[in-house]
Amino acid sequence: MNEQERPSKTRRKKEMHELQVLGERLVELHPEQLAHLALPEDLRDAVLEAGRIPGREARRRHLQYIGRLMRGVDPAPIRDGLEILDGRSREQVARQHAIERWRGRLLAEDGALQEFAAGFAVPE
Repeated sequence: MNEQERPSKTRRKKEMHELQVLGERLVELHPEQLAHLALPEDLRDAVLEAGRIPGREARRRHLQYIGRLMRGVDPAPIRDGLEILDGRSREQVARQHAIERWRGRLLAEDGALQEFAAGFAVPE
């Protein structure tokens, strides 16, 4: 590989930082959400372990370790999986907001119950 083909040190550091940030997103996931992602076993174990590390400095070092593990993994499927999970989360938030709006209307308005029932009526 010559100088032209090899990425610069700055570019490599940027890519490594992006992988570490992606690893941090994985650490923030609930184990149930993490199960939906196709991760290598060693990476999954490291991510789950990070959630049990209380010390700030130890956690920082462990996140760097996760970043190193991520170097051997194609990040595209992980990013795709996170986007799907984010979409589900947005849908859940929107659904919860709709429920809260209906609750407010049901408590405040007299005709809201009939309107609610009409919106969910099943044709015979």
